[in-house]
Amino acid sequence: LEYRFATLLETGPARTDYLRGLPESPLPLHLRRAALERIPPASRLHPHALWELARIARLEGRRSDFTHFLQQLSALPGPNGRRAGALLGYLRESSAPDSAISRYESLLFEQQNGVQAEFSRTRLQGLRKRAP
Repeated sequence: LEYRFATLLETGPARTDYLRGLPESPLPLHLRRAALERIPPASRLHPHALWELARIARLEGRRSDFTHFLQQLSALPGPNGRRAGALLGYLRESSAPDSAISRYESLLFEQQNGVQAEFSRTRLQGLRKRAP
């Protein structure tokens, strides 16, 4: 259902590239990545493409690209940005718990309800209990 909604956001080459980049596409991983990278930042599909690019980077084991795509995405408004922000907070919990707490708090200031808000609230409570 999410993919159907995303394809309604755009027409033309950006939509075609997005569809080629989806996990269900029969194309190999490097061609899926290349198709998603062609989606321009002005496209309404760009946040969705960044999420898929982050997933591909993780599958390929490119950790720095994975976090780079998540950081780009977390700067954008909307559900994909909040999801990326929550994931970045989770990734920072062990190495920089203060940074993770800050990220979770900012996500909760943006939105109080929803999956990312509940995730952030639960993780934030756990981090605060562990803090000395």
